[in-house]
Amino acid sequence: KKHLVRDEKHDRYDLYGKKNPETFTSWNPEGKEYPGGPVTAETQMVIEYQMVLPDKDLAGKEIDNIATAVSDEALKVTDDEKVTPNPPNPQIEKHADKKVYYYGEIASYTIRVTQERDAVTAKDVIIEDKFATEDDFLIDKDSFKVTFNGDDITKDVAITMNEKFDGFSIKTGKDMEDTDVILVTYKATPQVSSIGKDITNTALTYGSNTPKVHTTEDVKVEDEKPKLEITKTSDKAEYEVGETGKYMVVVTQVTDNATARNVVIEDAFRITGTKISNIALFDPDGKDIPKDVTISETE
Repeated sequence: KKHLVRDEKHDRYDLYGKKNPETFTSWNPEGKEYPGGPVTAETQMVIEYQMVLPDKDLAGKEIDNIATAVSDEALKVTDDEKVTPNPPNPQIEKHADKKVYYYGEIASYTIRVTQERDAVTAKDVIIEDKFATEDDFLIDKDSFKVTFNGDDITKDVAITMNEKFDGFSIKTGKDMEDTDVILVTYKATPQVSSIGKDITNTALTYGSNTPKVHTTEDVKVEDEKPKLEITKTSDKAEYEVGETGKYMVVVTQVTDNATARNVVIEDAFRITGTKISNIALFDPDGKDIPKDVTISETE
């Protein structure tokens, strides 16, 4: 083992007694050299020192510094502090493909992670991401793509979604040097609660030997005023008594980036003696949607 503290010029500062610092060469200045004598129950010692790194290979590695205090009465206490000198310097950027989204649009996010310090390696890099408030955006768990220096590693990483699907953690399993780049892309959809709000999203990255760093990206969600158009057609212009007529009603929302919610359609004949039956509803793709609607008769 090697001492990382120099063996000479230890200065003792008596801050409480307002004395000038005294210089000692011993590792234990409270012993015979110190005029104040042994440590008593009323004595408080604060030791500050600087550490010199004798080996550049220690950069980026965790150093466990253990402090021990002993006495002639065989009392012994220890404490330690772990430090990483010149640790890797992770950097993270995050961008959305737009600054303003309309309700129902799909947002695309990109996260870029690098390590900026030369000659050190960030170990076991993890990337986390979270929207600031719940229920504002819903992340598509199947939309993720993760690359390492351009190579697709999506299948090799561990992606964990939170319960609300508005945040995630990615264990990349990768170590990063100063030439490496990790890119994460994913898609998310704004929910009703996000309309009219500024939405903050925070991305975070760290490794087992690095500090945590984060960045934020803000977007706004708006809701355009919708406009509905309706057309009604029949299969014939004239019908015989007792004949069944077929009608089609088409409702269209025509405003770009707008959504009409809870749409109600009403239809009625102006003469008595007619009866409406066999009502069917279809979405724009022609698929039946009876479970999503309520049909009721009116007088």
